[in-house]
Amino acid sequence: MQDGSVSPIGNFFRNKWVRAILAVDILAIIGIVTVVIYNLTKNAIIDFTIAPIDATITVNGNSNYHNGSFQFHPGTYEVTISHESLDPKTFIIELQPDSDVAITTFLSEDGIFDFYKLKDNYSSYLMLERIASPNNNQTTDHDTSAEEFILQQEQKNSISEFTPIRFAICENPATRVNCDAVEVTYDYSEKCDNQKCLIIKGRKEELTNDVITELTNQLSSRGYNLDNYRYIYEQDTEI
Repeated sequence: MQDGSVSPIGNFFRNKWVRAILAVDILAIIGIVTVVIYNLTKNAIIDFTIAPIDATITVNGNSNYHNGSFQFHPGTYEVTISHESLDPKTFIIELQPDSDVAITTFLSEDGIFDFYKLKDNYSSYLMLERIASPNNNQTTDHDTSAEEFILQQEQKNSISEFTPIRFAICENPATRVNCDAVEVTYDYSEKCDNQKCLIIKGRKEELTNDVITELTNQLSSRGYNLDNYRYIYEQDTEI
């Protein structure tokens, strides 16, 4: 080396392509370290529990959130909960380091809850029932407006424990020919706008007053009132 020649290693590092690759690698390492440090400082959590379950959750303009837990940097956040045809809600959240904040709430349409009656939204109703029932209201904004609706739905839905209800309206003497067998179930129906209702099936072509009278008695004996239910009639000669 005394003659001033450069070693092979020295030549290697003098190569401009090697230097460029090393520079890129160093920048990549710096970038990775920066991302790790950035993520480590996201030490605050927001837990979202929202009905409807497919509501749009927007945090500081970012709508890529849904029910679940997400990490954030400490700071102030504007959270908007929205859903088509329902009234939105907005929360201002101040996140402290290492804090865990829950946002538990629901949406309605001007205090009306018909959205949750639909068959396609049954999972959202179950969420509403879970977070806003009168005996366990967990809502962040202490919203009690759904409690009466939930009580009514629970009372209506409890009739499922007693259905199907079967009885017969017969002329004397009672035979299959002159006896109208009736079966009543409680389920979703397109004829009830995809909501739950009583589905009355009988052999006659039309629903008779005698069937209505007997059904009223059958429900009353179980603690229910027919006036509280929508119902439809379907002819079924096989029952």
